[in-house]
Amino acid sequence: MIEKLTMPKLGWTMTKGKVIKWLKDEGNGIKKREPILKIETDKVTLDVESPIDGYLRKILVKEKITVPVGKVLALLSDSLTEELPEEIEEEVEEVEGVEEKSRADAGIIPEKSPIATKKREGRIFASPRARKLAREEDIEIANVRGTGPNGRIIERDVQNYIEYQLSNKTQMGLPVIRTIPMEGIRKTIAERMTLSKRTAPSVTITMETDTSNLQMFRKMLIAQENIKISFTDIIVKIVAECLRKHPIVNSTIEGSVIKIIKDINVGVAVATDRGLIVPVIKHADELSIPEISLKSREKVNKTRNGNINLNDVTGGTFTVSNLGMFDVEIFTPIINPPEAAILGIGKIIDKPISRDKKVVIRPMMQLSLTHDHRSIDGDMAAKFLGDVKQLLENPMQLIKKKELEISEKIPEITDADADVIVIGSGPGGHAAAIRAKQLGKSVIIIEKDKLGGICVNRGCIPTKLFFKEAELIDLIDKSEEREFGVQVENYNLDFKRLIDRKNEITGFLSESIGRTLAGMEIEIIKGKASFIDKNTIKVLENDSNTRTLKASAIIIATGMRISKKKYPGIKKSEVLNTDELLDLRELPSSITIIGCNYIALEFASILNKMGSRVSIITEDSRILINEDKEIIQMLEQALDMENIEIYSSIDLNTIRVTKKDNGKKLLSFIMGGETNKIESDMILDTMERESTIEDLNIDKLGIDSENGIIKTNQKMRTNILGIYAIGDITGNYNYSHVATQEGIVAAQDIAEFKEGKEVNYNAIPRSFFTFPEVAFAGLSEEDARAKHKNIMIIRYPIAYNSMARIVEAPEGLIKIIGDKSRGNIIGVGIIGKNATELIAEFSTLIDTKLSINKISSMIHSHPTFSESIKESLWEFFINK
Repeated sequence: MIEKLTMPKLGWTMTKGKVIKWLKDEGNGIKKREPILKIETDKVTLDVESPIDGYLRKILVKEKITVPVGKVLALLSDSLTEELPEEIEEEVEEVEGVEEKSRADAGIIPEKSPIATKKREGRIFASPRARKLAREEDIEIANVRGTGPNGRIIERDVQNYIEYQLSNKTQMGLPVIRTIPMEGIRKTIAERMTLSKRTAPSVTITMETDTSNLQMFRKMLIAQENIKISFTDIIVKIVAECLRKHPIVNSTIEGSVIKIIKDINVGVAVATDRGLIVPVIKHADELSIPEISLKSREKVNKTRNGNINLNDVTGGTFTVSNLGMFDVEIFTPIINPPEAAILGIGKIIDKPISRDKKVVIRPMMQLSLTHDHRSIDGDMAAKFLGDVKQLLENPMQLIKKKELEISEKIPEITDADADVIVIGSGPGGHAAAIRAKQLGKSVIIIEKDKLGGICVNRGCIPTKLFFKEAELIDLIDKSEEREFGVQVENYNLDFKRLIDRKNEITGFLSESIGRTLAGMEIEIIKGKASFIDKNTIKVLENDSNTRTLKASAIIIATGMRISKKKYPGIKKSEVLNTDELLDLRELPSSITIIGCNYIALEFASILNKMGSRVSIITEDSRILINEDKEIIQMLEQALDMENIEIYSSIDLNTIRVTKKDNGKKLLSFIMGGETNKIESDMILDTMERESTIEDLNIDKLGIDSENGIIKTNQKMRTNILGIYAIGDITGNYNYSHVATQEGIVAAQDIAEFKEGKEVNYNAIPRSFFTFPEVAFAGLSEEDARAKHKNIMIIRYPIAYNSMARIVEAPEGLIKIIGDKSRGNIIGVGIIGKNATELIAEFSTLIDTKLSINKISSMIHSHPTFSESIKESLWEFFINK
């Protein structure tokens, strides 16, 4: 089958693109999703991927040619033997473009000037293609000399006119050293700056700020975080904080309406050899300075390497331009449309200033704020810039205390019902109760539902039971294929029995928790809890009785509530949440899953193995977007081979659902400007988890929280002495094993236990039960390169492991990221059989910071998967 590869439309404003480089030659084999050429839009340079597995048969558009969106670039096919269509030559003619190379560069100058001797008046005869090209290049066609019949202007005449403008002489005949085509990114910059000056009546105001404290603050952050942090990173955070306080500055004008934008997305101007590009730090107000630093460095590197994508340069609401590094003291920045303001940063210069009637030398920096006077009045701009200056001079105000005074002992109350009350009995809650009891504290635990929380009853345990069932099916399916010697014929999945077994196991584990707590004399109260004051809890028991309980310390472990997200085009009744899916009595033949978090991917893998046809739609550009890119790309390939369809970069607000006559649901959505449709039996939403803190009445206590998340330090203390929060409600990691450790740490802090009083989040094992399994600990390669100067990457194919061969599971990779200068492991990613088990030992090695030399002396049993841990590190010594 012949496949036409066309110029893609990669943005709302994109009308044409330039072929920069072909990465494959005619006749080369190509893989689906493999980059085969680079193109340049009016904003960025991007890779175009192959839509099929096959061959690149015919290149129709040469490099450095610009063509409209939708034009055919090349012909692809499944095989080399398939005949190409006869209309190839027509395709070639249709995709004619404008070459970047000028006639001056080629040494060619027209014999006659392509400029008309005098401007034409009256009717001008020109071909449609000539007029189109003239419009695209902003050329007044009356100035072009026609060489067609009767002086008619043809497309070649317009091209000659363009090339003449780029030749080695000006229109006045003056010699030029070099010509630079005003196209691509450079043309876009010119158009946007012209638009800004023409449409926005801008005003620039300036202030000078003392950076003494800023410089000390930066040194302190670098020492604490052990990463590179620039002045610009701190300024981005300060600007984001001030935009939240002055929302009118975070606005845009559309027609006669000023629209204040909810998201705070700060662009940072970056100079490249292709022009000025502004990558955007999205939701900058929600990020810490180290997080801004990592994101900024990643985007700047991508920008300068030419790998920036459209999502990285769109959506900005305010821009920061720092020319201080170029020794510029002060300048007037131009607003980046459609934004309303831009901040210019000058060079830091030691200057004499007056302080307390004395002349002192201080490092001073000029700030220049250019703002659109249509939406931002002068006093508003001055207040905004004044607040930026104030934070620059007092940056410690940015730091929200992570540590409370530990010398502050929790006071005991005389009429307490218990030393500790724990609200919630999930993994964190019952771990905290047990540990507090072990350390001599009396404990009451309050639970409004089943003991064990979501994990035991509706989360980790049921899904992993489903995973093991799917794993068994996978093993049976592969037993004959891989010649195990075992044949299983005519097996079937009894889905109702699976659900019954799930209920039996979760019920048993919930009852076991109850027996354990009761055996330790921990009182269990069933009911809904809410705060009266910081030491008093009201409980509405399940039998409608009300009790009031007092304790010196209270631990909030209520977790998050499974819910359904609101989408404009979907009724809540048309989608399932994970609770409802786990209670189905029949396996759906097809299902569409909204979301690409680990919950979505686990359900997708499990249901696919059980026989459902699975599709995933997500607003993110890729799945598990915060994890190591290389490992995730391998997972995406594996899911693709399992026929799980993934639709990424979807605008979820465009989703619409209609019910068909056959009972199936037809889900439509927009991706890349085109409407896509998926038909399935059911739709599963994995996106929504609701906070439970509104039930607790914490507002009256003044507990520091934001968007339903309670803020704590690493001892799990809130800002109210004696009140702790653990688990999902803290917004750290939504994993049961993390909640368990947080519960233990909170209990030990309450009991003043000397050891293990902080949670170390640097080595949390992150395990995902997909097919194949994936797991991570520590840093990804991307974060490691940003934080460490001298790293080493070790890649160990699981196929090298003996046990992997024995069980016929050779597919996979162990990727180790080491700090070469210190000789220890700082990050690991694994994909393959038993990844979720292997990651535990790697997590310990990262946490303890053991040297690779020390690890290499450890002995593992043979043959086991765990041998691969030691074997994978041999490369460190080979390449050291």
